[in-house]
Amino acid sequence: MCKDILKISFIGIFLLFSLQIFAEKPNLNGFDFKGTYYFNSHSNKASRGYSRFCDETTLPISIAMPCAIAIGGWIANDETILRESLGIAIGTAVSAGALYVSKKVINRHRPYETYPEQIVPMKYEWSSSLPSGHTGMAFSTATSLTMAFPKWYVGVPVYLWATSVGFSRLEAGVHYPTDVIAGALLGTGCAVASYYINRAIWQSVDKKRELKALENYLQ
Repeated sequence: MCKDILKISFIGIFLLFSLQIFAEKPNLNGFDFKGTYYFNSHSNKASRGYSRFCDETTLPISIAMPCAIAIGGWIANDETILRESLGIAIGTAVSAGALYVSKKVINRHRPYETYPEQIVPMKYEWSSSLPSGHTGMAFSTATSLTMAFPKWYVGVPVYLWATSVGFSRLEAGVHYPTDVIAGALLGTGCAVASYYINRAIWQSVDKKRELKALENYLQ
């Protein structure tokens, strides 16, 4: 398990520094600027309202989801559900940490800071641009939920929600497309890694329980 964690850490560090290639100022004729400009300039009242909804609810939903699942597992006295809620919580925490560190290391300026005359933000953000924290948290939650409960009626709506969060960040003028893509990949990767770490933890717990039960039986 420790070896797996070390491998995941090294891969994460490599990817983090690889993202530095996107930290340069985007070209006006490039994919990054055009993507943000298109969604930001073609917004309307309804879409702006939805983007604000995504902005205000992404973090609360990401935090509330594992808590709600844990409460449901506790009420039902279902240890499996409680275990899954812990895995989702670990994924949320790991993703939040990875996204925060990435922003600090890369320190990319927001689109409205680089192009104040072309990009009109819906709000001003205090952190840097790459990767998108909202998108990362949304995809982390969606991936954790889908891996814990692999049903289409879980996966389809949560990934539609996560994708909506990503597009809403472009419309809000606070991210470039590469910010959103990087956030989605980082959040997904952290969720997958956390899922297997959580599974390894519980496998270790079960083995100890089995050994303890065997010792008690032999006595």
